[in-house]
Amino acid sequence: VLILDCVSVDDAQIGDVYAFDFDNVPNIITWAGSAHEVEMLQTLRLVEINGDLPPVHIIGIVPEVIGEDTAFSLSENVKKGAQLMESQAIAYLAQNGITATKIANRDLQEIANLSFRGF
Repeated sequence: VLILDCVSVDDAQIGDVYAFDFDNVPNIITWAGSAHEVEMLQTLRLVEINGDLPPVHIIGIVPEVIGEDTAFSLSENVKKGAQLMESQAIAYLAQNGITATKIANRDLQEIANLSFRGF
């Protein structure tokens, strides 16, 4: 399983990217805060307890915390980090025998602007 998500890391910069296997999570990953009802870490731990956890690789980006004023605008650091995440995800898939072909070069901000419409 390949998961792309946000991660919390003490003293990290917005847009920093971290890649790791779930069975070897670096100590610097704090998992604090989430827009999800249940944290990713909690969900993976529950699956692990049930004995159904496949190998999991996580590529996480440090987000910009926007507080209560939600917006769909992305900072330049997050957009640059997302490009790194994309290349790491494609490389990880290739290492596992999966060929991924990029079919478009869409601006991430354009996708974010339309994401609530099911883009």
